[in-house]
Amino acid sequence: VVSHWLVPSGAVGDACGSARHLAIAHGSDVRLLSSLPGGRALVRRLARRADLVYVAEALRVDGAPGRVVPMAIDVAPIARATAAEARSAARARLALDGFVVAFLGRLIHDKGVDLAIDALPAGATLIVGGDGPERASLVRRAPHGSGRGVRVLGHVIGDAKLSLLAAADALVIPSRVDGTPTVALEALVAGVPIV
Repeated sequence: VVSHWLVPSGAVGDACGSARHLAIAHGSDVRLLSSLPGGRALVRRLARRADLVYVAEALRVDGAPGRVVPMAIDVAPIARATAAEARSAARARLALDGFVVAFLGRLIHDKGVDLAIDALPAGATLIVGGDGPERASLVRRAPHGSGRGVRVLGHVIGDAKLSLLAAADALVIPSRVDGTPTVALEALVAGVPIV
């Protein structure tokens, strides 16, 4: 059994009993369990019964040994999607000009999109690819008529995600708490500077 995220998938994998279990801890799952009564005990139980893998060193839970294996990415599609001609096409498709900053991720407090909105300089556009419980408050927070633009596109995956990355002049990762976001690796492959 391979489970991504310790809750709910890791707990379900653990319930399979004697099956071999590879449990992968990504970040938000570890933070959630660390904040809940009995959550760290669940992580320690999974570490005893499964092969526990953390995607970043910072996620380790005391008493829950596991190995650290950063998430891998497929480089070829990113390189193709972010080539110079793809960049022009992506900017035209998204009707973007000027300096464009992208955010890609879940719209939760820990990801700090509010900080990115507040720090956006005049003349720049922030395109937000993602969804989550903070979406409505971020849309309300977006400046109007200030020479700064914020566009919240919602959940983007596959080619749409790569197109958004291709259109960006920079990627912003304003996280308050994070492990190793996969989007950082993707931006490095794409040659997009990270702030």
